[in-house]
Amino acid sequence: MEADAATAIGGEIEGGGGEHLPRLWMHKKRRDWGLAILAWEGQEKRRYQFQDGRARTFKQGFYSLLEEVDEPLDVTEGIVAELEGKLDLTRARREVIERAKSDGRHVVTFDDQWRIFEHLYPGGFQDPTYVSEQRHSEEEGKRRKSHVDPVIEEAQQAFSKERLGELVAGGEADQVYSDVVAVLGSTSLSSGARHVGTLSKLPPSRFQDLGEALNDLLWGEGSLITRFDAWIAALTIGKDKPSWELATTLPALVQPEEHVSVKASAFRTQARWLAPKLKLETTPDGSTYDRVRAMSMQAMDRLRERKAIPRDMLDLNSFIWTTLRPKARELLDQLRREG
Repeated sequence: MEADAATAIGGEIEGGGGEHLPRLWMHKKRRDWGLAILAWEGQEKRRYQFQDGRARTFKQGFYSLLEEVDEPLDVTEGIVAELEGKLDLTRARREVIERAKSDGRHVVTFDDQWRIFEHLYPGGFQDPTYVSEQRHSEEEGKRRKSHVDPVIEEAQQAFSKERLGELVAGGEADQVYSDVVAVLGSTSLSSGARHVGTLSKLPPSRFQDLGEALNDLLWGEGSLITRFDAWIAALTIGKDKPSWELATTLPALVQPEEHVSVKASAFRTQARWLAPKLKLETTPDGSTYDRVRAMSMQAMDRLRERKAIPRDMLDLNSFIWTTLRPKARELLDQLRREG
């Protein structure tokens, strides 16, 4: 046998190096689910983990719907690694559900969230009510702090690559600080006055550090984790570190397709289902933020699967908060009672 050949052994494949890999399967009628591996097998049931992130159980009479797929060993290894990671996530979610049931609680799944959102806004992110509440108002003078479109425009003008770079290079740190305070004070994303009050404690001698860290976070190169940690350091006053909201609002407004504004309480709840192993501590840090962004990208993909096209991560932020706040749970209970 060639060294890179693969041989079927029972439910596994043996590679040339002696490693055992699960076989790959595909549903004959639902190829959009992607490839799958066998997660477990009982007397009359089999459960498969698919590439779309879902684990599905089939009764004995339906096993023939799954056909084995042959791929080169190196391709198989990559797909199996991907699917085993998804399987770990699926198992973690099942543990969350089981713990909740034992405590007499219900876990709000992503499907539940979509059910809530669709009930509130039948037109999705293009629904006129959603637009008027979250994005902008068509009526002049009706701007609210919850409207993100006007503040996105202001933030992108104030912190454009050219303007911010010139201010930082020219030592005009006072202007950068004033712009930061003005933008944060005009949006509900950053809890407004509370976070502006936090920034008021920053001594003028630190304004230049603030501008340089913000410029590097938005327009610098290298590791996002390192740049985000430097931004946290610039916002830290003595032993007081910034909140998640304060640390993430500006980048989310300037680059809403790349960055996410993190409302800690809602994102912790979101992580229980989408990323059960993600722990969102009180103090933000670059490594955790990177994982939060990955979870957010996954949520964006799930929304697109439902043909709901979010404009940017700020739409995702609204989706998470709208569907996971206490009032949303009450609405979900009502929808469940109504069937």
